[in-house]
This record gives sequence, C-alpha cells and structure tokens, in this order.
Amino acid sequence: VVIRGALQNFPYDKAILFNPMGMAIFDVAIAAYYYQRARENEIGVLLED
Repeated sequence: VVIRGALQNFPYDKAILFNPMGMAIFDVAIAAYYYQRARENEIGVLLED
C-alpha cells in the first residue's frame, strides 16, 4: 500500500494481498534470502559455473 494512512483503520486480523508482479527486485531479494538460509543450513545442491 503506497497511500499514506491507508491501513490506519484496517483490522489487524484481516489478510492483505501483496502482488509483486513486475518487481524484479522482489525476486532478487527472495532468492538471496533463501540462498542464505540454504547455505546456513548446508542444504541444497551447489551447481558449478
């Protein structure tokens, strides 16, 4: 929500839909997050270049 104060009166127990369509930076951030978690937990398969 970009509009200032739009969630001010929104109930805390209701879901909010976030649609990141067209936001490549969101994809990069999510990939980095899960890559780091995989490294920390030593899971996954490391692919060669």
